[in-house]
Amino acid sequence: MIEDHQFKIIFDHTSSPANCARLFSESSPHASAWLSVMPTPHNNLHLDPPEFQKSLKWWLGLDTSQNGSSCSFCPSHAIDPLGYHALTCTSGGDSIYRHNSLRDTFWELCKLACIAGQIEAGSGLDVEGSLTRPADILLPDWEFGKPAALDFTITSALNPSTLNDASVMAGSAASAAEIHKHVANDEKCSRLG
Repeated sequence: MIEDHQFKIIFDHTSSPANCARLFSESSPHASAWLSVMPTPHNNLHLDPPEFQKSLKWWLGLDTSQNGSSCSFCPSHAIDPLGYHALTCTSGGDSIYRHNSLRDTFWELCKLACIAGQIEAGSGLDVEGSLTRPADILLPDWEFGKPAALDFTITSALNPSTLNDASVMAGSAASAAEIHKHVANDEKCSRLG
């Protein structure tokens, strides 16, 4: 975590909202935990050397890609040198991969602990026949006979819809994502029990 005095010096010399949001995110509690985690390749919980180098460059605010590259999922969008688009692209990029990896890792832990459940539960519960699901993992008998709907969300302070708030307040992107999930899914979760 960046020391308060050093953070103020760096932050005061940053004019970009994206850099401010990145700095707020990096200075949040436990944000740097990934730098001290022991890699466990046999559980697929590790970064390959190129992945680690790119992640570290992003963490330090250094260029991560070549100018002129375009997103492979939305080719009309140019990749910025700092890699912000790659973190926030919703057309099939890193955020979807990270979401599915997080969900699948947690699901594997549930199975190892002999906790029964279902992946991607609750499709088609709303009146309009939507295929959205209120639970990435549904644990039908969690506590006191009640189910738990676990919904994993990958968000970023660099998401264009939350960037302005995230550049002045740490955690605002996560708070906005949480509110969005409650609005979209609380009624569906009630229908599941």
